[in-house]
Amino acid sequence: MWPLTVRAQQLPDRIRKIGVLMIVAEAEAHSEMRAFRQGLAQLGWEEGKNVKFEYRWAAGNSDRLRADAAQLANLTDLIVAQGTPGLAAARNAAPSLPIVFVNVTDPVAQGFVQSLAHPGRNITGFALFEESMGAKWLEVLKELAPETKRVALMFNPAMAPYYVMYFQSIEAAARRRNATLRAAGSCRSRHFARAHHSSGRAKRRRDRSPGCLYASASRSHYFKGRRVFIPGATRDSDGAFKADRITVGKDGVAPPM
Repeated sequence: MWPLTVRAQQLPDRIRKIGVLMIVAEAEAHSEMRAFRQGLAQLGWEEGKNVKFEYRWAAGNSDRLRADAAQLANLTDLIVAQGTPGLAAARNAAPSLPIVFVNVTDPVAQGFVQSLAHPGRNITGFALFEESMGAKWLEVLKELAPETKRVALMFNPAMAPYYVMYFQSIEAAARRRNATLRAAGSCRSRHFARAHHSSGRAKRRRDRSPGCLYASASRSHYFKGRRVFIPGATRDSDGAFKADRITVGKDGVAPPM
């Protein structure tokens, strides 16, 4: 990694190219990208002046993610990779290019870096989650619905290969809370819905505990009288509100959830 402020002063005529490899869709990360550009600008890296960004948005598609990583490996001087799948794709496509990761679960345990203090090789970054949080999720669920006895962990194995670490943590917490846990992995949204409805029917038969599943909405879901929840909304100078996502209720389940 080169010192950002020093390089910005030493190489005023050279435009560095930074690849941004995202596992989500573009609409889901406007505020994060705005903060990213603002942070670099404060360090002397201004878009169009001494740095150019190449964005790639996989939107949950693992094949597209690998193709995007291969493109960025040939186009940029450095890759910023989001999540474990993004980091794995960037590392495989660019084994010698500097890579900065964000939102990766336990990068040491997954073998991406040697340690948090001394990552080594060409990879460094920020770890946001660690697997012991899984136990807390189960505990919160039991506090909200104390009668819950059966819990399903739904995940996309292509985009969350680290799920086994969370599963072990959640399973241990489930045993302490007298609940059983099963894994329901799928790469397709319709399979998620099927697993959700199947688990929901079984849970309702046993303890009538509520459950919900987040899914993509359309404009038809938003109409007068429908309750919505807008997390992280900001107001522009013209008074308009903006947000990366809006949550709307359906089938009697109302946000926030």
